[in-house]
Amino acid sequence: MKKSIMIMLMVALVLTGCGGKTSASEQLALDYVHVFVNGSDQEARKKFVENNVHEEMKPLFELGLKASEANGDEATNTFPNPKVVKSINYEEKGDKMDAVLLKGDADVEMIVINVDSKFGMAFRSDAEDGLSKAGFEQLRKKFD
Repeated sequence: MKKSIMIMLMVALVLTGCGGKTSASEQLALDYVHVFVNGSDQEARKKFVENNVHEEMKPLFELGLKASEANGDEATNTFPNPKVVKSINYEEKGDKMDAVLLKGDADVEMIVINVDSKFGMAFRSDAEDGLSKAGFEQLRKKFD
């Protein structure tokens, strides 16, 4: 049953987007939201981290997974109905990155940063801490 749900989810992911073809970077951003942010299947979340998270970020994600597993947490920080708005390539401190701007329900936005074709980090427009909010606002300007 879980396998068929995952297959349907993957088919739905392929068919989402702005009417055009979804790039690999955009698909990775959508996978992050569907599997890691919104998903409640701990095994799928672990597999996402193992296969799709940049090596430098893996320890943080693995720590988060262990904490959520120990607390019995399910997906609590949801980002419903993500749509790709725009993606850009940029360079910072010599590193080439892809940034994908997503919009979810209630006009909440998320910017996903992919490095070397792996998920690096994400910032949300509804972030409550100052550092995350500042990161989002700084990156958001690159999409204008």
